[in-house]
Amino acid sequence: MANIDNVQLPDGSSYNIVDNTSGFATQNYVDSAVDSITKTTIGLGNVDNTSDLNKPVSTAQQTAIDNAVAPKAEKTDIATVESGTTASRAYSVGELVYVSGTLYRIKVPVASGATFTVGTNVEVTNVSNSIPKIAKLWENPNPTSAFASQTVTLASGNYDFLLIIYYANTSGAPISQMMVKGLATILYLGTASGSGARNMSRTVLYISDTSIRFADASVATGASADTVNNSNIIPYIIYGIKF
Repeated sequence: MANIDNVQLPDGSSYNIVDNTSGFATQNYVDSAVDSITKTTIGLGNVDNTSDLNKPVSTAQQTAIDNAVAPKAEKTDIATVESGTTASRAYSVGELVYVSGTLYRIKVPVASGATFTVGTNVEVTNVSNSIPKIAKLWENPNPTSAFASQTVTLASGNYDFLLIIYYANTSGAPISQMMVKGLATILYLGTASGSGARNMSRTVLYISDTSIRFADASVATGASADTVNNSNIIPYIIYGIKF
């Protein structure tokens, strides 16, 4: 600070201001302890500037989210039609099954081969007891293998027609046939003509509401007589159709 001379006062007098600050040292009055304060020293070590969008969720929150959006297990059948009171496969709790024309819900797990017992392992459902318009009644587990003459068990009592899907041969080309219940049906396939003609056929016999019978498949090539060849017209799936 420099000296200031002859400072005039209102009464007409004057005085001089002399700089007497020489010899004084500049002092930093900020405590060094304050300089060392961090978010950790005051208990805010977990605080940061992460945006809301990028903030993590807790383990409990993540579990709840995963459970909410996880895909639900789908049943292979909404309702399976059983031809008798014995389970043809294992059933889980909550599945629907037609037993002797009545719709039930599985009450406790039912093992394959176990007997359906109302009140024990199945219960009558509150679901509409109407029969579905179309339902799969039977499926060949080996549709590309030779299929010899045999009887197939199924429950068709609630349906008006049967739709039978075949494989033309073991190579797997699908064909279909509609069967009127109570009648015998012949599926006939012909190719080309003359000496190269190849004609295949298989007869299906309706026995009852619980079974149908497939005869052996026959093949005739050219002018030759029919011969048995069960690698042709192989039954694959049978559907029941209700109008």
